[in-house]
Amino acid sequence: ASAKRGSARSSRPRRWCTSSRAEGAPVAVTSAIGACTDRMLSRQRELVASFLDADPEVLTNALDAIERFDRELSRCEDPLFLAQYAAVDDADADRQAALDTLAQARQRLVLGQSAAGLRTLDGLVFRSDPIIALEHDLLRAGLEKLRGNFAQARALLEQGARDGLGADAPLLAAEWNVNYGDLLYAMGDLDGMAAPAERAWMLRRRYLGEDHIDTLVAEGARGHVPYARGDYDAALRLYRAAADRATA
Repeated sequence: ASAKRGSARSSRPRRWCTSSRAEGAPVAVTSAIGACTDRMLSRQRELVASFLDADPEVLTNALDAIERFDRELSRCEDPLFLAQYAAVDDADADRQAALDTLAQARQRLVLGQSAAGLRTLDGLVFRSDPIIALEHDLLRAGLEKLRGNFAQARALLEQGARDGLGADAPLLAAEWNVNYGDLLYAMGDLDGMAAPAERAWMLRRRYLGEDHIDTLVAEGARGHVPYARGDYDAALRLYRAAADRATA
């Protein structure tokens, strides 16, 4: 399988940078676009491979996975997102291979395939970069949560917070907070879930702007806290406020 992936990688289109949005753009921007689309191409291959050997989890999550892939692919043309995207040095083959592995595991997580995703992460051999280590722990925690291993998922997320110290990845940190808050909710820690929900919203608001769709999703998710406590009116106000701004 790794040989096939390597062959596909060498023959695939390397960049979207011939598009009108990329013409004349600074080298750093085109590099970020290339890094983003490289990862999405890795995910696309994993998505197609899963459809060729579909199991019940894939069939259940297929439509959502395709729609999510389209949404996340559009980020590769979003300057606010690209500004926070970790640049990839194409000459660093080990780091690039690690990023490909993370992209493949992320696709398996979206499809609900915990066993396949964990097997994919077992092949990750490059973890000296704190951003890669943080994303590894984040994805592995999500896959363990799918299996119902909440205590293990929490330990992995907390390990990710330690591994990611010093990493300049605010949007990945926001994703960590979203997942940590969701996990605490699943574990019944209603007091603990409030702080990560707030941090996720603040990080996205700071680095993406108040009106970015990801910021608005995080803003609305703050309503989960009063909802979990039975304050449905307060939850509905937060949900509606975010939804109204998203459609404005």
